[in-house]
Amino acid sequence: MRIYQKALITGAFLFAVAGAPSLARAQNASQFGSKSMIESISIATTKADTARSQKKETTGFYSGNVRMSIENAGMAIPERLKWGKMYSDLMDTTFNILGGMGIGPGKEEQFITEIAGIMYGNMSMKYGGDRVGFLWKSLENNYWDCKNSVCFVADVARRLGIKVEFVIVPQHIFLKVGQFCFETTLKDRYFRYSDIGKFYRGVYLVSGDLRVTEYMAYHVLGRNAKYSPKAADAATYFKKAISLAPETPDPYIQLGIIYTQLGRHDDAMAQFWKAKSIDASLPYLYNAMGYTYYKQGNIEQAIGCFKKALGVKSLGYDATRDHIDASINLMNIYEMNGDIQTAHRYWLIYDKLDPDPFIREADPAAKTKSTLK
Repeated sequence: MRIYQKALITGAFLFAVAGAPSLARAQNASQFGSKSMIESISIATTKADTARSQKKETTGFYSGNVRMSIENAGMAIPERLKWGKMYSDLMDTTFNILGGMGIGPGKEEQFITEIAGIMYGNMSMKYGGDRVGFLWKSLENNYWDCKNSVCFVADVARRLGIKVEFVIVPQHIFLKVGQFCFETTLKDRYFRYSDIGKFYRGVYLVSGDLRVTEYMAYHVLGRNAKYSPKAADAATYFKKAISLAPETPDPYIQLGIIYTQLGRHDDAMAQFWKAKSIDASLPYLYNAMGYTYYKQGNIEQAIGCFKKALGVKSLGYDATRDHIDASINLMNIYEMNGDIQTAHRYWLIYDKLDPDPFIREADPAAKTKSTLK
């Protein structure tokens, strides 16, 4: 969340997006996976209907089906049936490829490398930045973010008899497959679970329970409604996400942002303090708190929170973007208060963090004839 001259809320803050993905479209394999695997895709596709008839699990067992049953509840039945079939076809094809290679329990590392080859050879994978959101959007556009891709990989693993769990860390979710962590949207990145501290400061939840899938679905619904006229609905969705995974701070922060939009500033701060009790070192938490203080007119408290956000050292997902938001907030708040010199100093920090020449925040010094040090 960023402060601008007109105090606009942007969608750039926080965790935070035609046709079924056809594995036969692959042109070349990733360094994960073998060429023979990619070449076998067209053969495996013809076996999809047979595999579906032989499935022993119920559809409710799959994360993708659970996600879509919640996210698409108000949609037309023909669309829901279409997306269900698209997802089932995608799973069947992938299952046939990996099952044909003899992948199953005890071959977790091979499972990771081979399914990554399928994904990066056939799907558009997206880490950070814009999110895809609803699972049906990934199926329609073949564009996959972390939430949607982990559901797909988890479901394929389950069909192969491989134990898989969801891992929730600051602003991110990935998979634990045996003793390995697999970050589906970071190409070529998997590591032993024992080394997770090298990549993330903390872990909120590790679970294979389908409640995590439900949590993701309500989180997506909330984010989709957050910056729309349905902000009150978003609050309901985030409350449901909290009930499903109370050990994760993000839905508390998101609910606080909704309350800020609705002018319920005290309720917003209550949610932020709940999040802080879980993890007091999240830069985006302090950005959200600072914005709420700003809306209340508590400028000094807002500045203190933004400085805290900028000063937090985080290994987590999107930490750089959170620091960019904090530097922009400080730059703009000082500029609005007439302190151009201090505003310029924070612009220099922003410029170092995000030197993209095509998307620039204006240097306050460029707007004045003052000589700044």
